[in-house]
Amino acid sequence: MKKTPAFQFYPDKFLAGTNHLSADAFQAYTRMLCWIWLHGPNQWSMINSKKNWEFSTQKKGKKLEKIQKELLQREIPVLKKKLGFVISKGLRKEALKQRNRRDRARKGGEAAKEIRQNLGSAKTDDQALPKECSPSPSPSVSPPPDLFNDEFSLTDPPTKVLPGAGKDTDSPKEGNQQNVEKPEKIIFNFKSKRFENITQDHQSKWREAYPALDIVQELSKMESWASANPKNRKSNWERFIVNWMTKAQDRAGTGQKRSFQTSRDKMYEDLKNWKTEDD
Repeated sequence: MKKTPAFQFYPDKFLAGTNHLSADAFQAYTRMLCWIWLHGPNQWSMINSKKNWEFSTQKKGKKLEKIQKELLQREIPVLKKKLGFVISKGLRKEALKQRNRRDRARKGGEAAKEIRQNLGSAKTDDQALPKECSPSPSPSVSPPPDLFNDEFSLTDPPTKVLPGAGKDTDSPKEGNQQNVEKPEKIIFNFKSKRFENITQDHQSKWREAYPALDIVQELSKMESWASANPKNRKSNWERFIVNWMTKAQDRAGTGQKRSFQTSRDKMYEDLKNWKTEDD
C-alpha cells in the first residue's frame, strides 16, 4: 500500500493531550510523530529500539531516558509499547481513515467508469444501426431505452406509435395501443440558469457512483459554467453531467498520489544494521 505524505492535524486536541509534557518531551514527541508517519512500517508505529528513539527524537543519554518516561507513563501515556513496537493511537486512527477514504474513492471511480462505458457503448451502437431500422422523427414516440437496464438491447428499436394508427387498418388492436409517457430529457434553461428535469432517481444514482462528491454543489458549478458559456450548448446534458462528475471524482480520489518510496524491507534492514553497530 502506498504511503500518503500528510495527515490531518487538530491543534486543540494535540495541545490538550500534550499539556502535561515538558518542553523537551513535547518537542521530541512532535518529531517522533512526523518520523513515524514518514518512515514507520505502517505509518503509526516503529520498532522499539534505542537507535529508533535517538533517530526520531534527536535526543541521547539521560535526556532521552527522561523523555521516554514522560511519553510512556501509565497515567497519561501519549505512546504505547506493544509486541516490540512503539504505537501512536492518533496516527493509527488517521492512517485507517485515509485508507477507507481511498477505498471509497476507488469504488466510486469504478462505478463511474462503468456508467461512462455504458453511455459510450450505447452511442456507438446507435450510430451503427441501419437507416431502415432507425425510427423516423415523430411527435409521438415511445420513450428512449433505459441505458441502466441490463435487459435493454439496441437490436430491438422502440416501436413507433402514431396518432390514429389502426383507424384504416385491418388490425383494430394496434389502433387501441396507448402511447407510453416519454420521460423528460434533462435540459438547461438559459433564462432561469438552472437544470430542469433532474429527478431524485438521477441524484441517487450519481451519489452512488460518485461518493467523494457533493452532488448539489457540483450541479451548481455546472449551472454557473453553462450560464457563462451560452455558446457551448449541449445536445445531451446528461452526458455532460456524467463526464463532469467523472473528472471531479477522479481528482478527489487521486489528490494524494505522491508517496515516499521507503520500503518496509529496507526499513528493517537499516534497523538491523543500527542494532549491529550498537553491539
